[in-house]
Amino acid sequence: MGAGAVVIAVVVAAGLLITHQHKPAPSDGVVRNLLPGEFRSAPNACTAVSAATLSQYVPGSPRRVTHSIATSAQNQCTFTVDVKPVFRVLEVTAQQYLPSGLASGNGSATNNASDNFAVERLGLASPAKKSHIPKALITDVSGLGQTAFSALQVIHIVGGDKTVRVTVVVRDRNEVAIIQLQGLNSAKGSGGGFGPVPVSQIKAGSLAAARQVLAAVAAGPTVGS
Repeated sequence: MGAGAVVIAVVVAAGLLITHQHKPAPSDGVVRNLLPGEFRSAPNACTAVSAATLSQYVPGSPRRVTHSIATSAQNQCTFTVDVKPVFRVLEVTAQQYLPSGLASGNGSATNNASDNFAVERLGLASPAKKSHIPKALITDVSGLGQTAFSALQVIHIVGGDKTVRVTVVVRDRNEVAIIQLQGLNSAKGSGGGFGPVPVSQIKAGSLAAARQVLAAVAAGPTVGS
C-alpha cells in the first residue's frame, strides 16, 4: 500500500508538471515586436525628394546636401542654397519607431509613432518661450498618410529680416516623416539681398516634398511583406 501510494503520487505529480509546462503564460497585453504591416526601416532621405522638386523649390547652385543621419531607423538630409537672391533650406527626416513600454495603449510601434507625432504638433503649436519662435499656424492635411498637418511660422529676425518656414509632419503606421522648408526675406534697405519668398511657394514646396517622402516610406519593407 505504501509503495502504491508513492507510485500514484509520482504519477499525479508528473501530470501536474506536464499540465504546468504546457499551460500558456498569461499575456500582459504589451506589444514587444513589430506587428504585421509595420515598417522595418526608414527610407533614404537624400533620395526621397526628386531632382525636379528640388530645382523648383530649392533653386540655385551650388546646392549643398548634408546627410546628417543615416541609420536603419532614422534618416535625415538637408538641402541648402545660399546664393543671392535665394536662401532656401529643405530638411527631410524619416523616423521608424519600435514598440516601447513608454508608449500609449499596448506599446506598439504604431502607438509609439502616434505619440511622437502628437509631440511634434504640440512643440510647433507651443514653442518654448526662450526659443523666441512664434506659435505655428497649424492646418490638418487630408489625403497624406494616415494623419498629417502643416505648420506655418514667420520668424522675425533682428534687423527686419524674416524667415518663412513651413513644417509638414505626416505619419503612416509606425513611421513619422518631418519635412521643413524655409526661405529668407531680407528687409528693404537692409542690404541682405535675399527674397522675395512667397508663403504660398514655401507651402507648396513642403507639401510636394512630403508626398514624395511618404511614397518612399510606403515603398519600404514591412513585416510580413
